[in-house]
Amino acid sequence: SNVTRLRILCILSEGERRVGEIQKMIGAKQSYISQQLKHLKVNGYLGSRREGTQIYYKLVDQKFLKIMKAF
Repeated sequence: SNVTRLRILCILSEGERRVGEIQKMIGAKQSYISQQLKHLKVNGYLGSRREGTQIYYKLVDQKFLKIMKAF
């Protein structure tokens, strides 16, 4: 699951995304993606907001962006 979390972080480094968008990009079940998003959020990497029935996620830990830019 660490690879999936890294892929999620890479996707979100490009900007805010809905859960369904992330799920389609990764090609995994929505429940699995939601579990990984929850893990990242609990550990302080992500923030979220609700708009109607949709939940949007974004990076809140700028350290990851700095690491990405180094590569």
